[in-house]
Amino acid sequence: MLAVAAGLIGTGAYGAHEIDANALTSYKAEVAAATAKAAAVAAAQQQANDNVALSAATSEAAAQAAAVTKLQKDLSDATAHVVVKSITSSCVPYGFVRVLYAAGHGVTSDSLGYSTGQSDGACAPVGWLDLAYAIARDYNHALANGEKLTALQDLLKKQKVKVE
Repeated sequence: MLAVAAGLIGTGAYGAHEIDANALTSYKAEVAAATAKAAAVAAAQQQANDNVALSAATSEAAAQAAAVTKLQKDLSDATAHVVVKSITSSCVPYGFVRVLYAAGHGVTSDSLGYSTGQSDGACAPVGWLDLAYAIARDYNHALANGEKLTALQDLLKKQKVKVE
C-alpha cells in the first residue's frame, strides 16, 4: 500500500511538473509574440517618422536651392544696377555703413567704432557695389534662415511634437 501511495504521489508530481512546463512554454510564446508585435509597431512608427523627415528634408533642400539661385540673381542685379561710373563722385558715408552693419548684427551704430580720424560723414572704404552685394547677401541669408525655421516647425507639427 505504501508503494501504491508513493506511486500516486510520484505520478501526481510528474503531472503537476508537466502542467507547469506547459504553462511556462505558453507564457514564453505569449511574451515572444507580444515583443514581436511591439517591435513591429515601433518599426512602423519609425518608418513613418523617417518618411516625414525625408519628405521635409527634400522640400527644404529644394527651398534652399531656390534661395541660392535667388542670391545669385540678386548679386547679378547689383552688378547690373549699381553703375559705378555714375556715382564715383559720391562716396558711401561711414554713417550709412555703420547703421546698416549695426542693424544686421543686432547692435547699435553707436557701439561701433570709427576708423582713426573718421566721422559718420567721411567716405567709407567700401563702394556702392560692395554695399549692394552685402545687403543682398544678408537679406538672402535671412530669407533662407526663415525658410529653415518654417520647415522645422512644419516637420515638428507633422511628427506631432509639441513646441512651446
